[in-house]
Amino acid sequence: MPVTAALTSVATPKGRSEPRQISYSQNPSAGDILGSLSIPTLDQEFLVIEGTRKSDLKRGVGHYAKSVMPGQKDNCVLSAHRDTFFSKLGELKKGDRMTLETATGSYTYEVKRTRIVGKDNRTVIVPTKHGVLTLTTCYPFEYVGSAPKRYIVSADLVP
Repeated sequence: MPVTAALTSVATPKGRSEPRQISYSQNPSAGDILGSLSIPTLDQEFLVIEGTRKSDLKRGVGHYAKSVMPGQKDNCVLSAHRDTFFSKLGELKKGDRMTLETATGSYTYEVKRTRIVGKDNRTVIVPTKHGVLTLTTCYPFEYVGSAPKRYIVSADLVP
């Protein structure tokens, strides 16, 4: 999967640098390996798979295909099951960092907040004005069966 990128930076009104453009010459197909997600605080690293089908989530953390690719300005959404890859997600705290490695580069994100929403809440996949990584999993973590809520981690792209 040859993927190339062009990246430039621009200062935002708040003084932080944001990527202006990352051009993927070819987006991955459903089921392709997109890269890896490293969460040092949790001492964990996972494959990131394009898509959130049942078969994708058995292999790794799924990239929601309707969200932007890692490193781009807007909201990149990743999901995984609470009883597999994201079982320790509730241990992340504000300020923790994680890194997404892809064929186009390495992108570091810093946790800004966590929250719990209803399972049908779609506000977690809305567009953003800057680079954001949103991690989602079912909640409560120990719940047996179809969980009624979702645990959300929001992290900003670090320039």
